[in-house]
Amino acid sequence: MIRRTAFCVVAFLAAGCGTTGVDPVPIASPLANTPGADPRATVMAFFDAIRRGNEQQALACWNNDTDQSVGNSEHRKYVEDVVVGFIRYSIAAYQLQQAMVKRFPLEMKISGERDELPDPAQIASAQSIRYVRLALVRWSDTEEDALPLFDAGRETKDWKLSMQQWYKTNRSAFGDSMLLSGILAQTAERTRQEVVDGKFLTLFDGRMAYLRHFSEIAETQGAENDVRERKYKTVEEARAANRRDEEEAFNRAKAKSAASTEKTPQSR
Repeated sequence: MIRRTAFCVVAFLAAGCGTTGVDPVPIASPLANTPGADPRATVMAFFDAIRRGNEQQALACWNNDTDQSVGNSEHRKYVEDVVVGFIRYSIAAYQLQQAMVKRFPLEMKISGERDELPDPAQIASAQSIRYVRLALVRWSDTEEDALPLFDAGRETKDWKLSMQQWYKTNRSAFGDSMLLSGILAQTAERTRQEVVDGKFLTLFDGRMAYLRHFSEIAETQGAENDVRERKYKTVEEARAANRRDEEEAFNRAKAKSAASTEKTPQSR
């Protein structure tokens, strides 16, 4: 279900974005009027919320069906936090993509990057496999293009996206730390704002800025963690130490490579 673009964007999740000037895609399907009653309607509502950049409505499409046994409350909260991080990144990433499409339409077309978010018609005709209170909605032949759901209703059907099933599968494409830390969402948002402000002349410039911001934000968060753990007194001190460690590691690898080259018999 999750695919990466050149921006490490969650390509199948789209947010149309008032901030980028791209209008959200309207929902034109009878399923849109029956959220919860049909698994496909829930998936449709989720994508619509992502398009509109509405984090609360997107989260409302999910159910935390993680094990509720005694002593498991911390893990339940952890899983929900990962899902929230996923939603935030999904919104920010697509807003970045849409900003790029608006700013560099020809370059984006040539690069082959496109909105891979399934439209309402695709979801309406999607394969919906049900087993008692579990369901899987799959909208293409690609096995990743699917979402798991759980019937959280009692007297009536109330299909919600399953945090437990999603956590055990698709989250591995990113890893918990990336979603919990917000690094990906912050990187996408910072780059998007610069695109909107017209700071880049080419699509390549925007891509390089994305990579630069990712490195900067990751470095800052790492330094802040070191300060919290009292390894260093200030963020600046932690950054300097981390850079020294990286430089020493690079020099060791370089020396090892040089030594290995010297030992290799020269071909005649």
